[in-house]
Amino acid sequence: MNSHTCLVNGLSLMPPLSGVGRVVFELSRRIFRPGGIWSPLYYYGYYSHGLMDLEAPDEAGDNFKRRIFKSALSVVRSNYILKRAARMVVGAFAAIGRPEKNAALLYWEPNHVILEALEAKHRLLTIHDLSCMLHPQWHPRERLDFFNAHFLPGVEKADLIVTDSNVIRHEVMDILRIPELRLGK
Repeated sequence: MNSHTCLVNGLSLMPPLSGVGRVVFELSRRIFRPGGIWSPLYYYGYYSHGLMDLEAPDEAGDNFKRRIFKSALSVVRSNYILKRAARMVVGAFAAIGRPEKNAALLYWEPNHVILEALEAKHRLLTIHDLSCMLHPQWHPRERLDFFNAHFLPGVEKADLIVTDSNVIRHEVMDILRIPELRLGK
């Protein structure tokens, strides 16, 4: 792994092209170009050097694994117990194929919660909103349980935090008491 490797949490058991999934997909397509200085390593519960293109049209045989994965993910997402179990299994197997500790230069977490299994010299956390804290009634119990257990420890581990807007930036500073120096522009 070279010194410009970037770990990206690509899925996190969320719909692959939700708002966050779309951000990861589009930014990754633009940042990680062939021949560029950055070498991405995506984390989907396993490590992969390729961006999982779940938007590609199905072709006979080539996308059988993708269809199975999407079907299984749909079943897991729809069941609270399966979702919790899947998170535990993913956490238990996260070390498989894991790069050496701090071998990656950057771990970018695009979806609120830094995963403990992912190591890098620097950690960048994206916070889109604080709705789980401010409006818990909008979220399913499983999401709140995961968020409440992992969000604040991840915020503490982040070297830099970026937000989608100045409104969220100010909420993060005011509510989480994060100094402006830890927030990207």
